[in-house]
Amino acid sequence: MLKNAHKFNKFISIIFFCSMFGLGIFASKAEANSLTFKHTGNWKQPIFNPFTGNKIGNIPIWHFKWDSVRIMPLDFLPGAKIKGILLSKGTEADALLTELGGGVIPVTEIGDEFAFDDTMFPSQGGFTTSTNGGTEYRLIFDNPIDNPNPSSMVIDLSSFGDIMFSSQFNLSDPSLIQAFIIDGSDNLIPVTDVTCNDCSRHSVPEPSSTLGFLALGTLATGSTLLRKKKQHK
Repeated sequence: MLKNAHKFNKFISIIFFCSMFGLGIFASKAEANSLTFKHTGNWKQPIFNPFTGNKIGNIPIWHFKWDSVRIMPLDFLPGAKIKGILLSKGTEADALLTELGGGVIPVTEIGDEFAFDDTMFPSQGGFTTSTNGGTEYRLIFDNPIDNPNPSSMVIDLSSFGDIMFSSQFNLSDPSLIQAFIIDGSDNLIPVTDVTCNDCSRHSVPEPSSTLGFLALGTLATGSTLLRKKKQHK
């Protein structure tokens, strides 16, 4: 009898531990700094070899609109301000870009990387943006925002107008994109929860399929030139 009771108590302890561990996971996710974007469209981006200047082909680039940022006060010191937000390349970003470029990290016609692009969307009032040659996306508020209250703080970024940028990356993949909140002292506070609304319906093609499209385009161009050459003989 005592043996069975001991087993039962042990079973209850395991169930309790698992339930508390699960609640901890959900709580940590709910309390994480988070960013929300919205997919708004896409276009074909010409890409070039950075060494030869030759055009490699065209790849799809997605447009995103900043929606909101949720900030947890525990990550900030008293009196700290929120200066802006930074998106930078993740650990696998360069490998993906190199695969898309057929062995080199491709660039735009003006020589910038296309990891992040804001040239199509000029800054409006209340903020400025920069991309450091297409390698990052930095959003800086004209007036730093005060430290959040004891409860979490949500900044409605749409109140600044349409803050938009372009990228080839899946925004929800931390291996491709890393997000940070910039405080008034230029410290970077990680954002662990990045959500993109409507992105699931407009997934970015895998590099292999994109390279396949580029290869087919090259073959088609070569076949056309070969036919024309034969016709002139």
